[in-house]
Amino acid sequence: MTLILSSSVVMLNTISVQAETTDSTSTSTYTDDTGTATTDKRIKVKLDNIREIMVEHSLNLKKYQNNLKIAKENYEYYLDEYGSISDLEDNLSTTKDKIDNFTLETDEETGETNESELNAYESEYKTYQSQLNSMIGYKYDYKKAKKDYVNNVETAVYTAQSDYLNYLVTLSNKELQEDKAKADKRDANIAKISYDSGFKAKKDYISSTITSTASDNTLIDYTNAEVLAKTKLCNELGVDEKKVIFEVDITEDFQKIASINYNNDLKTMLSNNIDIQEVKDTISEAEDKNDITEDYQLEDDEDSDASDHSDTIYDYNMENNKINLKQAKENAEADFKGQYNTLINDYNTIKNSYDKLIEEQAEYKVKQVKNDYGFLSNNDLDDAKLTLDTDTATFIKNRNACYLAYLKYIQMKEGY
Repeated sequence: MTLILSSSVVMLNTISVQAETTDSTSTSTYTDDTGTATTDKRIKVKLDNIREIMVEHSLNLKKYQNNLKIAKENYEYYLDEYGSISDLEDNLSTTKDKIDNFTLETDEETGETNESELNAYESEYKTYQSQLNSMIGYKYDYKKAKKDYVNNVETAVYTAQSDYLNYLVTLSNKELQEDKAKADKRDANIAKISYDSGFKAKKDYISSTITSTASDNTLIDYTNAEVLAKTKLCNELGVDEKKVIFEVDITEDFQKIASINYNNDLKTMLSNNIDIQEVKDTISEAEDKNDITEDYQLEDDEDSDASDHSDTIYDYNMENNKINLKQAKENAEADFKGQYNTLINDYNTIKNSYDKLIEEQAEYKVKQVKNDYGFLSNNDLDDAKLTLDTDTATFIKNRNACYLAYLKYIQMKEGY
């Protein structure tokens, strides 16, 4: 695994996990549930193609997509049924003019009035008014559905990216524990020989045996954790475990974290934030519906008590909406600042521990040379490698946490 902290500093790879990194798919042979060897294309999962894989395979994303299609279908159906908002506004305006300019007349011969014609116009007016309010609602419902879809996708992708990095941690934990269990078993065997030969006390021999058994049990736990993490990740991606190859050699340029301009990103976040947009849309929808009431109000209703009551309720609701908007902006800024602080703290953590790890790697190389010339035993070299790999795994865990914090920061900057 590789870390770039600057253009000239590269983290050495000390975790020996084979990874294929050339294409997005490869042809491989695997064993199916019946024990039959099967040749098929396998999907290569990398941090930067998780979104692409999920859009194609994830069942959850397919449901989100269907929900969006339902909202779109609903909007387009009523668009065909009622007409566009502008068409309805024209119809409402025309009908209003007919009502406002209508003259009630009485036929001298029959004594009948043309009031039924007025009633028809008023009924038509109410129909257009209802349809226009409904179309405005469908318009914003569809707009919200599109935002919800993107938000659900972003959340699902981020979760999968997080679980992908966590899976790599469980994988390295298992591999390191394999080395430790092997070393502890070696020590237990040496202790047994020493005890049998009379050079070691029984309690020391028992202690070594207990340590070796504990290491084996821990290895079982880590193996189970790795299996569960892989299954969970594959379920999120929507892919068959047997048809997946995981890319584990992650190379990311962390210099972009150091060059973040928080104030500029804050402006972008406030412009994109989906919660803020949701409140703004609520305000816009209320304003649009209120405009219909005011712009197309019939003359007979202009001074009614019901109209005054409606205006008062509208004003209170708009005041609440403006409060909600202010709170949404404050909460978004506070969350974004918190994520920025987390990111910078994580970045400083790996940056400060980087030089120490590089020095430790250099010392291990010296020990390798000593071993080659017979000045250091194989056991001591194995112990040194185990220590180095353990420290490297800790560093990689912190590095993955840092990159995850960066992914979250970027996601929040984009509004989600």
